[in-house]
Amino acid sequence: MVKYFLTNGDGASSVLYLNGGNGIFALSLDSEQLSLKCELLELPASILSELTVADSQPNKKKRKESSIQGPSEELDMIGSFLITDNKLYVMKHSKEISCIDIMEKSINTTDKLIKKAHVCAFVKVSGNEVLLIGDKAGEVYLYANPTQNLQAKICITGHTTSMITDMVHFVSMEKKKGEYLITSDRDEKIRISRFPDVHSIESYCLGHKSVISSICLYPNQEEALQLAKNEILFSAGWDHQIMAWAIPSGKLMGRYCPGNDKNEPLALLPNVIENKNENENEKEEEDGAGEEEGEDDEKEKTYNAAAAGSFPTKLIMIPTPSNTYHMLSTFKTLTQLKVLSLCLEANHVSFGLMQTVELKGCPYDIICFQNRFVFVLLDAPDFIQIFEIEMESSTNSKLIERTDIDLTLVKTTLSNHGVDMAQLQKANENEDVWTKHNLDKPFAKMLAVKRQKSVDAKA
Repeated sequence: MVKYFLTNGDGASSVLYLNGGNGIFALSLDSEQLSLKCELLELPASILSELTVADSQPNKKKRKESSIQGPSEELDMIGSFLITDNKLYVMKHSKEISCIDIMEKSINTTDKLIKKAHVCAFVKVSGNEVLLIGDKAGEVYLYANPTQNLQAKICITGHTTSMITDMVHFVSMEKKKGEYLITSDRDEKIRISRFPDVHSIESYCLGHKSVISSICLYPNQEEALQLAKNEILFSAGWDHQIMAWAIPSGKLMGRYCPGNDKNEPLALLPNVIENKNENENEKEEEDGAGEEEGEDDEKEKTYNAAAAGSFPTKLIMIPTPSNTYHMLSTFKTLTQLKVLSLCLEANHVSFGLMQTVELKGCPYDIICFQNRFVFVLLDAPDFIQIFEIEMESSTNSKLIERTDIDLTLVKTTLSNHGVDMAQLQKANENEDVWTKHNLDKPFAKMLAVKRQKSVDAKA
């Protein structure tokens, strides 16, 4: 998951950061001159020299024949990044993570991850800020002192052989319930674990029929407790569904199916999640004649985002005049974003379509900026569309495009630095095509051997 947009602090932050793949850009909105300023952050030369949009040299290592699909060229881009206390954490496609002092323009510490970072977040533990990173292997690592020593990390939890797709930290308004780490994966599961004792799993949110693309928290949990009698989590997936869940019970409180007037769950599209093709399966049956049936459980999975259609890709919240919130959702391959109303009732959440906003291109990311604007990231030549949150009534908000804000400087700066959002997105998607047991092929064989021994022992 590429992290494109980031604010330093809360929603009222005055600076918005943009990941261009080959650099980090700081965007600031001048409300008086109605223009958006853009400047490239100065990073250490050793970091910049290693970043490239696409290497002309083909990958010398031949890929093994498998269902894994990936880029044919070596790419090293900034996949994710975080900023806190003038420290920039850069996670690259080459699995390298660096802590950079923005003021000193120097590297404090670096580390090489075992698998590529996929999600990341800062969390406070006993008053100290720690770094959490979820990787493609489904492991979550905790860095207790990230500013000084990135080599000192511990694996605190993991989703068995399933990539973590999103992660949020949640502190309950009810002190008895405490803190939770909520993680979603590619096998339709959302796990609610106690934090920092994440080995204690509170519950699972089960209901999606495909990959979970995004999760987010309801911002005003105090209101959620009053109206819905529960604290609320939202999720979206490749099955074209948006769901509301109670925290920490994991109980389903409501669902919405965008694009479906009857608001009924859509059937899982074919080839979204599939096993090996028939020829491969037939060949394995011939080669593995006489092997125990237990090995059938270990068939590989592949995931086809293109076959999933226009599923919701990211969820965010925007404020309304009455201190409630609407939900915004972007969609794969759709040049639209939808504004959804949320009605919180006792143990139930209902959704309603408030507004459909047309975009100039397919959105890569979306963020609420200063609790007043919504920035949508597109590909060149437009790059960014800006909308203002207008309070339509005492309870509703709508988005109005701000065409009067001059984006010339942003477009020029990004173009001059060779920023190519489509290339960055393509590289990320290729990296993310994941096979269930591609982490270590002997794993499946070892599991099959263990099962064989178990069968022999019983015999």
